Amino acid sequence: ALNKRELSGEIGIESPLHAAGDRVVAKTLVEIANVTSEIAEEIIRMRERRLELEKEMFDKLRLLAKNAGNVFDKTVEAFLTNKISLIREAIKDAEKVLEFGGGLGKFENYEQSSIRIIASYFISLVKYCNIINEISLHRFLRKSGDNVSIQL
Repeated sequence: ALNKRELSGEIGIESPLHAAGDRVVAKTLVEIANVTSEIAEEIIRMRERRLELEKEMFDKLRLLAKNAGNVFDKTVEAFLTNKISLIREAIKDAEKVLEFGGGLGKFENYEQSSIRIIASYFISLVKYCNIINEISLHRFLRKSGDNVSIQL
Protein backbone atom coordinates (compact mmCIF):
# COMPACT_ATOMS: atom_id res chain seq x y z
CA ALA A 1 0.00 0.00 0.00
CA LEU A 2 2.89 2.39 0.66
CA ASN A 3 4.15 1.88 -2.88
CA LYS A 4 0.75 2.44 -4.48
CA ARG A 5 -0.91 5.72 -3.46
CA GLU A 6 -4.34 4.74 -4.74
CA LEU A 7 -4.33 1.58 -2.62
CA SER A 8 -3.06 3.35 0.49
CA GLY A 9 -5.86 5.91 0.18
CA GLU A 10 -8.44 3.13 -0.09
CA ILE A 11 -7.31 1.53 3.18
CA GLY A 12 -7.07 4.83 5.03
CA ILE A 13 -3.35 5.60 4.95
CA GLU A 14 -3.32 9.31 4.17
CA SER A 15 0.44 9.61 4.15
CA PRO A 16 3.43 7.25 4.22
CA LEU A 17 4.23 8.91 7.55
CA HIS A 18 1.02 7.40 8.94
CA ALA A 19 2.21 3.87 8.27
CA ALA A 20 4.81 4.03 11.03
CA GLY A 21 2.25 5.44 13.47
CA ASP A 22 -0.26 2.78 12.47
CA ARG A 23 2.31 0.08 13.19
CA VAL A 24 3.00 1.55 16.61
CA VAL A 25 -0.72 1.77 17.34
CA ALA A 26 -1.25 -1.84 16.23
CA LYS A 27 1.60 -3.05 18.46
CA THR A 28 0.29 -0.95 21.35
CA LEU A 29 -3.17 -2.46 20.95
CA VAL A 30 -1.59 -5.93 21.13
CA GLU A 31 0.13 -4.92 24.36
CA ILE A 32 -3.18 -3.60 25.75
CA ALA A 33 -4.77 -6.96 24.91
CA ASN A 34 -1.92 -8.74 26.72
CA VAL A 35 -2.40 -6.54 29.79
CA THR A 36 -6.13 -7.23 29.73
CA SER A 37 -5.40 -10.95 29.63
CA GLU A 38 -3.04 -10.59 32.61
CA ILE A 39 -5.79 -8.81 34.56
CA ALA A 40 -8.18 -11.67 33.88
CA GLU A 41 -5.58 -14.25 34.92
CA GLU A 42 -4.88 -12.42 38.18
CA ILE A 43 -8.60 -12.28 38.97
CA ILE A 44 -8.80 -16.04 38.38
CA ARG A 45 -5.85 -16.56 40.75
CA MET A 46 -7.59 -14.40 43.36
CA ARG A 47 -10.72 -16.55 43.09
CA GLU A 48 -8.70 -19.74 43.35
CA ARG A 49 -7.10 -18.44 46.57
CA ARG A 50 -10.55 -17.29 47.72
CA LEU A 51 -9.17 -13.86 48.40
CA GLU A 52 -11.80 -11.51 49.79
CA LEU A 53 -11.35 -7.83 49.15
CA GLU A 54 -12.46 -5.15 51.55
CA LYS A 55 -15.41 -3.25 50.10
CA GLU A 56 -13.50 0.04 50.04
CA MET A 57 -10.58 -1.52 48.18
CA PHE A 58 -12.91 -3.35 45.79
CA ASP A 59 -14.73 -0.09 45.03
CA LYS A 60 -11.46 1.71 44.34
CA LEU A 61 -10.27 -1.06 42.06
CA ARG A 62 -13.60 -1.11 40.24
CA LEU A 63 -13.40 2.68 39.78
CA LEU A 64 -9.86 2.36 38.41
CA ALA A 65 -11.04 -0.33 35.98
CA LYS A 66 -14.00 1.76 34.84
CA ASN A 67 -11.89 4.88 34.34
CA ALA A 68 -9.14 2.97 32.53
CA GLY A 69 -11.81 1.51 30.23
CA ASN A 70 -13.16 4.98 29.54
CA VAL A 71 -9.66 6.22 28.70
CA PHE A 72 -9.24 3.31 26.29
CA ASP A 73 -12.59 4.04 24.62
CA LYS A 74 -11.79 7.75 24.22
CA THR A 75 -8.29 6.96 23.00
CA VAL A 76 -9.51 4.67 20.24
CA GLU A 77 -12.29 7.05 19.23
CA ALA A 78 -9.86 9.99 19.18
CA PHE A 79 -7.43 8.04 17.02
CA LEU A 80 -10.13 7.02 14.56
CA THR A 81 -11.82 10.44 14.33
CA ASN A 82 -8.81 12.73 14.77
CA LYS A 83 -10.88 15.20 16.82
CA ILE A 84 -8.77 17.42 19.05
CA SER A 85 -11.49 17.62 21.70
CA LEU A 86 -11.43 13.83 22.11
CA ILE A 87 -7.65 13.70 22.05
CA ARG A 88 -7.51 16.33 24.77
CA GLU A 89 -10.14 14.51 26.86
CA ALA A 90 -8.32 11.20 26.51
CA ILE A 91 -5.03 12.78 27.61
CA LYS A 92 -6.58 14.58 30.60
CA ASP A 93 -8.55 11.52 31.68
CA ALA A 94 -5.41 9.39 31.42
CA GLU A 95 -3.56 11.81 33.70
CA LYS A 96 -6.35 11.57 36.29
CA VAL A 97 -6.37 7.77 36.15
CA LEU A 98 -2.60 7.59 36.55
CA GLU A 99 -2.76 9.89 39.55
CA PHE A 100 -5.60 7.90 41.16
CA GLY A 101 -4.07 4.52 40.32
CA GLY A 102 -0.70 5.45 41.78
CA GLY A 103 -2.23 5.48 45.25
CA LEU A 104 -3.54 1.92 44.93
CA GLY A 105 -0.14 0.33 44.58
CA LYS A 106 1.13 0.88 48.10
CA PHE A 107 0.26 -2.05 50.36
CA GLU A 108 2.31 -3.77 53.03
CA ASN A 109 -0.06 -6.70 53.45
CA TYR A 110 0.73 -9.79 51.35
CA GLU A 111 -3.00 -10.42 50.94
CA GLN A 112 -3.27 -7.14 49.08
CA SER A 113 -0.58 -7.99 46.53
CA SER A 114 -3.23 -8.97 43.98
CA ILE A 115 -4.75 -5.51 44.25
CA ARG A 116 -1.35 -3.96 43.63
CA ILE A 117 -0.78 -6.24 40.65
CA ILE A 118 -4.18 -5.52 39.09
CA ALA A 119 -3.83 -1.78 39.73
CA SER A 120 -0.42 -1.80 38.04
CA TYR A 121 -1.92 -3.57 35.02
CA PHE A 122 -4.62 -0.92 34.69
CA ILE A 123 -1.96 1.78 35.00
CA SER A 124 0.04 0.07 32.24
CA LEU A 125 -3.07 -0.03 30.06
CA VAL A 126 -3.51 3.73 30.47
CA LYS A 127 0.17 4.35 29.74
CA TYR A 128 -0.22 2.39 26.51
CA CYS A 129 -3.24 4.57 25.70
CA ASN A 130 -1.00 7.61 26.11
CA ILE A 131 1.23 6.29 23.32
CA ILE A 132 -1.77 6.19 21.00
CA ASN A 133 -2.91 9.62 22.24
CA GLU A 134 0.46 11.08 21.38
CA ILE A 135 0.28 9.67 17.85
CA SER A 136 -3.24 11.07 17.49
CA LEU A 137 -2.09 14.49 18.65
CA HIS A 138 0.85 14.51 16.24
CA ARG A 139 -1.42 13.56 13.36
CA PHE A 140 -3.86 16.32 14.25
CA LEU A 141 -1.08 18.89 14.42
CA ARG A 142 0.47 17.74 11.15
CA LYS A 143 -2.92 17.91 9.43
CA SER A 144 -3.83 21.29 10.93
CA GLY A 145 -0.77 23.11 9.67
CA ASP A 146 1.50 25.72 11.16
CA ASN A 147 -1.11 28.28 12.13
CA VAL A 148 -2.73 26.26 14.92
CA SER A 149 -2.09 26.76 18.62
CA ILE A 150 -3.32 24.12 21.06
CA GLN A 151 -3.41 24.17 24.82
CA LEU A 152 -3.85 20.89 26.65
